[in-house]
Amino acid sequence: MRANLCDFVLRLYRGSRECEAARFMDWALDLTRSVIAFDSAVWAIGVAGVGVHSAHLDHLPAEMFKRWESERPHNPQLAALIEGPPPETTHRSRAAVPERTGNPSLSHQRFREFCAQYDIRHALCTTTQNTVTHLHHFLCLYRSAAHQAFSAKEREIKAFLAPHLVEARNNNLAAYFGTYKEGAYRSAICDRFGLLHQTEPGFTDLLQAEWPEVRPPYLPAELNELIAKNRTLVFQGESIVVKTVPLGDLVHLQAKRQNRSGQLSSRERLITKHLILGQTYKQIAHALDISPCTVTKHVNSIYKKTGARNKMQLAKIIEGAKRRG
Repeated sequence: MRANLCDFVLRLYRGSRECEAARFMDWALDLTRSVIAFDSAVWAIGVAGVGVHSAHLDHLPAEMFKRWESERPHNPQLAALIEGPPPETTHRSRAAVPERTGNPSLSHQRFREFCAQYDIRHALCTTTQNTVTHLHHFLCLYRSAAHQAFSAKEREIKAFLAPHLVEARNNNLAAYFGTYKEGAYRSAICDRFGLLHQTEPGFTDLLQAEWPEVRPPYLPAELNELIAKNRTLVFQGESIVVKTVPLGDLVHLQAKRQNRSGQLSSRERLITKHLILGQTYKQIAHALDISPCTVTKHVNSIYKKTGARNKMQLAKIIEGAKRRG
């Protein structure tokens, strides 16, 4: 078994560099089946004791998690089916639907019905904290009634594997960032609540340039609201540009400094210099030997491209672009 586990870890970390991020969790769970047999699984991420932010389902329908979320607050037994043991406990294996004599409670009946609907009879749940983000990963393996309960040996193996699975996911996302690197952009991954799971160095600095009040690891409320409406977008701010694309039930963000002055044509940059010096449209027209009407058209274009509303704002934007090089 030791040789098998060593081979598992080597294959896991090799795969974390080679596997596409969108299918890494599926691949890693399939690999886990080589050492622990199971029928279905949930790899969830969230804040222990608060809630699940992201859930990847293996051989389970998406509606299972939606139903779990809606019923969880009213049924502590159901909560443990995904969130597993308390944070201070490393792992736990239990029959998903324990035998009970007498008249079962209403919550117990609902719990049994829920598990029966998704063919869950035995659960092996492990809670592991991500040392990078401090988020908890809830790794839950399930077996149907046709199989035996998880053994003590399997519980030990699962406790050993869990932190490696989490770290391999970190490596996979880091490799994903490198694959989709675009110039000055810095990457991050967030969930549906705007909680950052992974960030490249410099990403949070970019957020704070646009939203000084932002408090990582959460996105600014304005940006999170936009992503909630459209997970594929381009946000043009005063200081930064942010692009987003879906990554499973997460979102990949890329941010870079806004260089609005770089969008201007050579004639517009020349007119901008005159504007910042305080010259009137007539003075600029005379200096450049063009009509005042042409100057007006160029100025309107300059304000539209830079987002400036007046000469003072324009001067600040140009000065900021110069400082950033």
